[in-house]
Amino acid sequence: MAPLSRELTGVVLKHDNFGSHLDSSNKTTDLDLEKRNFESAGTVLSNIWSQLVIDGYPVVAKYIMPTETRLDVEQAKVLKRDVIWYANHVRESQYLLQIVKCEVVSCCGVQRSSLRRLLRGVLPPPVLIKQTSNGYITTEKDDIEGKFAPLLLQLSLKLSALSHLKQVPYDSYCPSVEGYLCKRSCGFCGLYFASYKATNQHKQLHKKQHEVPIAKIRPQRIAAGRAREILCLDINDDAIWLDEKDVDTTNVPDVENLNENEVTAMPVINNLKEWVQSPWTEDD
Repeated sequence: MAPLSRELTGVVLKHDNFGSHLDSSNKTTDLDLEKRNFESAGTVLSNIWSQLVIDGYPVVAKYIMPTETRLDVEQAKVLKRDVIWYANHVRESQYLLQIVKCEVVSCCGVQRSSLRRLLRGVLPPPVLIKQTSNGYITTEKDDIEGKFAPLLLQLSLKLSALSHLKQVPYDSYCPSVEGYLCKRSCGFCGLYFASYKATNQHKQLHKKQHEVPIAKIRPQRIAAGRAREILCLDINDDAIWLDEKDVDTTNVPDVENLNENEVTAMPVINNLKEWVQSPWTEDD
């Protein structure tokens, strides 16, 4: 992404090239006009990126109209294969993405190193340990004597973090996402994902199986709402957008004023110079 984003330095994409499709509250009033404006911005991007050459290969970029992206039966099969490939080769978390080769030669070719002798695929999730009279043991995250195990020690002792889930999530020790670990884990195989969207896409592979039901998330407060999503705050005031069907709003503060706090998904910049201006002032 770095070569692509570098070319966009100083580029301003107009949202109203064919006229504004928004009202005074920045809500869409003309869907067809919105699509034309979006196509105009997408065409500008494709023209810029099509001039690039990355690693000796020319970049081919083209804006695709939404009506041309409807999945037919064959495309749906391709999408399913992509989900299967992702489950076999990718492990993700809030701050980590691992993409590894599998052991199938016809898929990923012959291994060119001896890494498999040490590491069976992906890096293991972190684990807290402490030294006792009986040796190293795993401990809870609130144990002040616990320390994260070095990778080689963790692999040699086959240590694994404590978890009630089928597989230990990579984000087990991240307080900001602690309340979302269950919903981001597949109830069938236990794979963990960094978003609900990725989790739901993966679950399509198991739709004929019976999933272990997971309770809805109850936030401490609700800050705002937008189309089918709610901005939830946890006990640490960390915010995250969640699908409204995944949130239990019973007796949660601010639910009554949700419509009043509704926000748009993307702010409209009317004056770029004012928008990038520093909010700080220099003292004389």
